[in-house]
Amino acid sequence: RPAVYTIAPRGFQSIKAIKVSSTETGVIFGSILWDGPALAEWCVILNDIHIDIMDYIKPAYCSETQFRSMWTGFEWE
Repeated sequence: RPAVYTIAPRGFQSIKAIKVSSTETGVIFGSILWDGPALAEWCVILNDIHIDIMDYIKPAYCSETQFRSMWTGFEWE
């Protein structure tokens, strides 16, 4: 269950990680909800935000042992 944050007016909250359940289609599913002025509810639907995951992937090296360890630890459907 995700954490719930209460933020003061003009405050901010930084979140370091977002769990992504699927990237096959290049879409992140979820939403951000908050209460605005006069108790109006505001919402950002994350799948309306389009990003290219390739902008965030950088080439790197890992040994065969490290690769096999990560491969086995990866959650496959």
